[in-house]
Amino acid sequence: MAVLLPLRIWQGETKVWRFTIWNDEDDTRLDLSAYTDFEFEVKNDTGDADPADISKNVASGIEVLTQSGDTIGQLEVTLTPPDTSALVAGVYKYDLWGLIGSERYLLSKPADFTIEPVVNGAT
Repeated sequence: MAVLLPLRIWQGETKVWRFTIWNDEDDTRLDLSAYTDFEFEVKNDTGDADPADISKNVASGIEVLTQSGDTIGQLEVTLTPPDTSALVAGVYKYDLWGLIGSERYLLSKPADFTIEPVVNGAT
C-alpha cells in the first residue's frame, strides 16, 4: 500500500504525480501488471457518498509505468486545467484504488488534497 503524502495544486494548473505502490507483506514494490485498471479519486471528505469531484483512470489520466526495474510498482496521475478550475479552493481527500476485474483494492489510505486559489481569480 502506498503511503500518500498531501498533494497541492493551483486551480487550473497541469500537474503530474508519480506514485510508488508497496507490498505490505514483504515491503517490496508491488507489480501492477495484474491490475486491469486504477482509480484516483478526490472528494470533499473520506466516506463521502457523493460522486468524486475528480476521478481518473487508465483511460483518462493514469499511466502505469513499465513494470520492471526502477519503475516497478509505479504509476503517474495527470491533472489538467479542467479538473480543478471549477472547484472551490480548499482541502479535499484523495485515494488510489486498483481493480482486478470487478474487484477494487485500496492501494493507499486517504490523504489531503489541497486546491489553492489563483491570485488574480482567473483560471
